[in-house]
Amino acid sequence: SVEPAIERVPPAPLACLGGHLLPTIFIIGAQKCGTSSLYATLVKAASKLVMAEHSLPSRPTQGVKELHFFGGPNFKQGLGVYARSFIKCPAEGDQTKTLDATPRYIRTPSASRQIYRSYLRAI
Repeated sequence: SVEPAIERVPPAPLACLGGHLLPTIFIIGAQKCGTSSLYATLVKAASKLVMAEHSLPSRPTQGVKELHFFGGPNFKQGLGVYARSFIKCPAEGDQTKTLDATPRYIRTPSASRQIYRSYLRAI
């Protein structure tokens, strides 16, 4: 079957879409293997690394680690919806990065394909 066209992430260094900074760092791994500890350590140690401000509309919470965007029904909403989960784009030259730490992506083959195709020319 033919996959539908996928919206692409804008080129680095600022992967901004709709005024929001898309993640350029992903933490993907098996559950219960330390992804939460790695996530907490990275966010605490790196002052210019921030998590999503809030979740997707289908799972509303604030300050989220796991967005579950790729590899599921949320992906059909488009990257614009995903982008709005993250901070506004910083000024040019600012080194702030955002991350998505969703371990489930490793178990969902379509997630890795969607991330790859979305970020193909971005970074």
